[in-house]
Amino acid sequence: MDCPRRPEQFDGAEADATAWLCYSSGTTGLPKGVMSSHYNMTSQIQCVTPCYPDLRPGRDAILGVLPFSHIFGLMALIHQPLTTGTPVVVFPRFDEIAVLEGIQKYKITYGIAVPPILLVLVHSQNTAKYDLTSLKTVQSGAAPLSAELAMAFETKFPHCRIAQGWGLTETSPTITYCKSEDAALPDKNGNNRKGSVGRLIPSYELRLVGDDGKDVPEGERGELWVAGPSVMKGYHNNPEATAKTMEGKWFKTGDVGVRDDEGWYWIVDRVKELIKYKGFQVPPAELEALLLTHPQLMDAGVVGVYDESQATELPRAYVVAKPGVIKNEKDKVRLQKEVAEWVRERVAQHKRLRGGVVILDAIPKSPSGKILRKDLRVQAQKELEAEKSKAKL
Repeated sequence: MDCPRRPEQFDGAEADATAWLCYSSGTTGLPKGVMSSHYNMTSQIQCVTPCYPDLRPGRDAILGVLPFSHIFGLMALIHQPLTTGTPVVVFPRFDEIAVLEGIQKYKITYGIAVPPILLVLVHSQNTAKYDLTSLKTVQSGAAPLSAELAMAFETKFPHCRIAQGWGLTETSPTITYCKSEDAALPDKNGNNRKGSVGRLIPSYELRLVGDDGKDVPEGERGELWVAGPSVMKGYHNNPEATAKTMEGKWFKTGDVGVRDDEGWYWIVDRVKELIKYKGFQVPPAELEALLLTHPQLMDAGVVGVYDESQATELPRAYVVAKPGVIKNEKDKVRLQKEVAEWVRERVAQHKRLRGGVVILDAIPKSPSGKILRKDLRVQAQKELEAEKSKAKL
């Protein structure tokens, strides 16, 4: 595929004609209005194709359950498959039974998914009814996938392996990619790389930047700044937001990551989502990954709630119990106490769930699988106000 001209090589009218808006919900829930060009998209295809599995028409079929309006679905289910001629089996939405039937009927070999889908399949009681052995690889993206969930999935489906990538709407989207076979390879200390989002794909540059604006040493947390051919033109009609996000050629992703000395990356949280407990940073994603390993839980979301008496945020967990765990109110209270104590025994002192444990029927999430923390914060605020009112009576 010939590389197209860069956007700056077009005159004004032609440049406008080659760009379109990719809408993706930001932290406010409103569209970001990301301006992406044809060059962004064609560059992305050229960069990811050497990293993706060797998919071939007549042998492979792709599971298509993600919305095409989301950048992950747009690239992975429309743009990239067109370059390989690989058919995509399209579903209106993720429906467990319909997807299981589809994998069996169409011999789907490659899945494009988000962590909540993997979570449903891990806990599903229906998978044994279907022949799913055609499925060889599932690529997870759009939200962090913990090593524990990846291993649980591969244990239940030993014929299938997990691949994971990382990117954003603003980067069209993929920046790093971890092949399924690479995730299983041991590092120099003998540990596997489950949970890693992989290495940088070709044509990109990536920095880990601390609060002081300087690059952090290997192994330390920092905000990921990226430069490359598929970084957006900017935010539509929002030069102020564009200016805050860009630093010269560098796009500030807002994601917090870690890189080891072999170039492997892990996403550990979002800059704006870190909970600050008495000056200590508490990453919600870290606690969520831990909670998913609890034997009686199937999902979790963590947010910070402000405690005026201590003038600090406190980590508060919202959890979903596995079916049959809670039969009455007594079970509910017991599980809340057990989870808080279980976490306390496994984390540093500042990461304890001092904000409490709340049991829900489901964790609110976006169509792309991201936890809607803003909704949890709103719920937490209402719960705290109700507790205050009750205490005054």
